[in-house]
Amino acid sequence: RQLRLPACRTLESAKKLSQGVAHSTPISLDVTDDKALDAEVAKHDLVISLIPYTFHATVIKSAIRQKKHVVTTSYVSPAMLELDQQCKDAGITVMNEIGL
Repeated sequence: RQLRLPACRTLESAKKLSQGVAHSTPISLDVTDDKALDAEVAKHDLVISLIPYTFHATVIKSAIRQKKHVVTTSYVSPAMLELDQQCKDAGITVMNEIGL
């Protein structure tokens, strides 16, 4: 069974995103809270980050700590590029610019 977990800053937004989606569990998550972010990232094999690009490096750092793969729709920012070697060392793949 696959788990789809929409996480938004507000629970109401996450609930709207998960309407009609089987096996979804909406949650509220503040990505600036490293402990909470790490706890959620640790539960999954892959993180799909659709939040503003300014937070992608934060998500990737958590993924590095938890050894989880990441996909974003954003261009590679300098902050993300700085994490390249750490991603390689952690054995994770980060795919950027995946979208229309």
